[in-house]
Amino acid sequence: MKRYEKFADDIAELIRSGVLGPGQRVPSVRYASQTHGVSPSTVFQAYYLLERRGLIRARPRSGYFVNTHAPRQFNEPQIIEQASESTEVDVSELVFSILDSIKDPQTVAFGSAFPSPNLFPLPRLARSLASASREMDPRMVVTDLSPGNPATAPPDRPALHGRRLDAADGRTADHQRCAGGIEPVPAGGNRAG
Repeated sequence: MKRYEKFADDIAELIRSGVLGPGQRVPSVRYASQTHGVSPSTVFQAYYLLERRGLIRARPRSGYFVNTHAPRQFNEPQIIEQASESTEVDVSELVFSILDSIKDPQTVAFGSAFPSPNLFPLPRLARSLASASREMDPRMVVTDLSPGNPATAPPDRPALHGRRLDAADGRTADHQRCAGGIEPVPAGGNRAG
């Protein structure tokens, strides 16, 4: 191992152990050279190596400083004793707890099938819907309904009868409402119900 690499490893250990914190100034080249008994060229090479590793950065006319996002040494993980008994897990309860968490506005549901309501342009949709409903003819609500097919209606479901305003000539006509839609009652036909 070269001398500058050893010196760079020593400074990196000081950063990782927290002796040199984020934003803190690293010893100057002159001071490091005098205290560690190495040439200024060796200190420069070590600092360049630490810059490439992302541990420090140079500020013009100020020196070298520890990066604010320099990797730090993590604390030793704690050993937690595991329960000797098994735990029953209710899948439906788990699913409902996840669905309940979606209601929390502070929760970001990554990978959820339900996108955030904030992503929808609700004010624009409301304006468009209001504008369209103001301009719509009220009779258009029922004119576009499918007539359905009484032949496919289940036999145990009786047909319902009613009167409808015919949009074409303004007269009322008898119509029978069946499971599939609305059908006109034939002239002289039997009206059930």
